Amino acid sequence: INLVDVYPSQGSIAGGQTVTLSGTWGSLSPTNLSCVFGDVVVRPTSVEVSKQYVVCISPKSNSTGAVGTLLRHTSVSTITSYEVQYEYTLAYAVYSLTPSRGTVRGGSVLTVEGSGIGGAMVCKFGTYSTVIAEAVSSTLVRCNTPPQSAGLVAVGLSVDGQTFS
Repeated sequence: INLVDVYPSQGSIAGGQTVTLSGTWGSLSPTNLSCVFGDVVVRPTSVEVSKQYVVCISPKSNSTGAVGTLLRHTSVSTITSYEVQYEYTLAYAVYSLTPSRGTVRGGSVLTVEGSGIGGAMVCKFGTYSTVIAEAVSSTLVRCNTPPQSAGLVAVGLSVDGQTFS
């Protein structure tokens, strides 16, 4: 079994993140595959044989930091090493967004204040527009607003580009 990639490569210690593990498993039956995060084994929610990936939900972790991830098959008893790292991060919360308005042309700087934020994050405006957040501290990030239609727009923040708060 050869694990090539884990996407996203990080998620909250609360678990519950949809994670795609890409790799190859040769002639082994995909119905007997499991995902392993550190020493925790979880069953896949789906397996896409033709595209060679397995989707699992990350388990809860008691601490932050990187853990080895791999694909395991019931017929293979020995696991010698972890191929790819998955990093557990603190759960974050958003407390405020400033300013509460911007222009339809975009280009305003939105300041997001919260806890456990910072590092590699993405801001989402509306349904589709995402921009990379600039980490100022562990409690503050800034995002440049993209052009939007007039009206209220939902704003979300994400560490993985998939799950937004």
